[in-house]
Amino acid sequence: MTGIKHDIGDIRAALAEYSRYSRRDAEYILAKQGGKFARELRFAFRDIVRSRDWLRQHLLNILERGGKFHIRDAAIKAAQKQLAGKKQTGKNRQLTAGEFAVKKELGLPALAAKREIGIRVAGRGVLARAFAFASTLPRRSASISKFGGALSIAEVQTHAGGGSAVIEFGGGIGRLNQSLATAFTRRRPLQVVSAVEQIVIRDIMVEVQRRRGQAIEAMLRRIKK
Repeated sequence: MTGIKHDIGDIRAALAEYSRYSRRDAEYILAKQGGKFARELRFAFRDIVRSRDWLRQHLLNILERGGKFHIRDAAIKAAQKQLAGKKQTGKNRQLTAGEFAVKKELGLPALAAKREIGIRVAGRGVLARAFAFASTLPRRSASISKFGGALSIAEVQTHAGGGSAVIEFGGGIGRLNQSLATAFTRRRPLQVVSAVEQIVIRDIMVEVQRRRGQAIEAMLRRIKK
């Protein structure tokens, strides 16, 4: 996977206008606005996180209705390791809410499902965590998950013609990171990113209007002199 990038440099019109009234260089502007973009995304994804109990019950309801959800290899291997050397029971039964709540001997399918639910509940909020960067982006930094892996990489890049602030997923920097890259191809996360982009553009333009007014006032004062 080559990675998924959302480039704050794509908001070129607003940033170009902003730079006209700023005394800062391109690198600082990109780092500052890129940091704001990441912060707004973190807040937006945090606001849509479901509660632990809701997510757990939702997944159990799927199983109890006879449905299925994807169980990752890590959950299956953990269940196999737990059952190693033990006699398996209930091989063909799905996990139920009652079995989830108590310590009970489970067969491989049910135990793997229980492990998967635990992983998903523990990983709640990972999309928000992926944007946990400093308010002003360093040249290059990583957002680290509570499990220790890199979730995303932020980088400020400048060149003669301008530059960009990039937040990257995928790119081969970890299995969890690859899962996030897949998540950001789905409709709901993309909608959140687009909505936040409009918030950032609006805030930039408010600041542009303020600074433009100040520049006009300063020019008029010079003319009166």
